[in-house]
Amino acid sequence: MAADILLKIEGVEGDSKTDGHEGEIDILSASLGATNPSSRAYGGGAGTAKVNVHDLVITKRADKASPTFFLKTCEGTHYDSATLVFRKAGGDGGPVEYMKYEMTHVFVSSWQQSGGGNQFAMENVSLSFEKLKVTFTGQDDAGAATEPVETEWDIAANKKP
Repeated sequence: MAADILLKIEGVEGDSKTDGHEGEIDILSASLGATNPSSRAYGGGAGTAKVNVHDLVITKRADKASPTFFLKTCEGTHYDSATLVFRKAGGDGGPVEYMKYEMTHVFVSSWQQSGGGNQFAMENVSLSFEKLKVTFTGQDDAGAATEPVETEWDIAANKKP
C-alpha cells in the first residue's frame, strides 16, 4: 500500500474509493505550517509575537468537489469542520492513520485550477480555519499503531484550548 492522503468535509463529495473513506477527497499533497517571529537583541532575551498558523494547502486532481470549492471561495462561507488524514501500511490491523489534522470553522481561502496538453486538471486549494487539532500515531516493530500524541491550537484566541 502506498501512502494515502484523504480530506473529509461534511457536505462535499469527492471521488475516493479507499476503504473506510469512500466519497472523500483524494489528495496528492498537503502543506501546513506555522511561524512565530522572535526578537533577539545582543545580550538580551528573546520575545515572540502572535503565531501565524498558515493555511492548509492541498493539491488534488479535479473531481466532484471542484465546483463546490470554487463556490465556497466566491461566497466566503465556511464549513463547520474538515479532517485531513495521512495513511500508510500497518501491521495485521490494516492501514494506520499516522497523521491527522482536524479543523473547525473552515474557509476556502484560495482555489486555483490548472492543466494543459494531456495532463489531468490539477487544483491547489487553501483552507483557513479557526481551530486545529494535530494527532500523530506511530507504529511499533510489528507495524501496529502506537498510542497517539496530539495537541491543538485556537488560532482566533491565540492559545491552547
